[in-house]
Amino acid sequence: SGTQGVGENLYWASGRQINAYNAPIAWYQEIKDYDFNNGGFSMSTGHFTQLVWRNTKRLGVGVAYTNGGQSVYIVAQYLPPGNYQGQYQENVRQQGNC
Repeated sequence: SGTQGVGENLYWASGRQINAYNAPIAWYQEIKDYDFNNGGFSMSTGHFTQLVWRNTKRLGVGVAYTNGGQSVYIVAQYLPPGNYQGQYQENVRQQGNC
């Protein structure tokens, strides 16, 4: 595939009130579980850290609605990718420390 070397976040939702804008909100809400004092990767915060990764310069987003608009699939790809061990303190900063 043509996606090697990129960071990627995936999102899927279904229902009557779906909206593509919910994807970055859901990813960002992982901030509540992120330990800014120690940094590092966690399965519960990986979407958040990739979303805010300071060194990422390019973002591509694809959105597809299916099932008559009742489901949405969203793919976000990041270049350069984030979530590199040893680089969290530098790239994932608390608000006000950017």
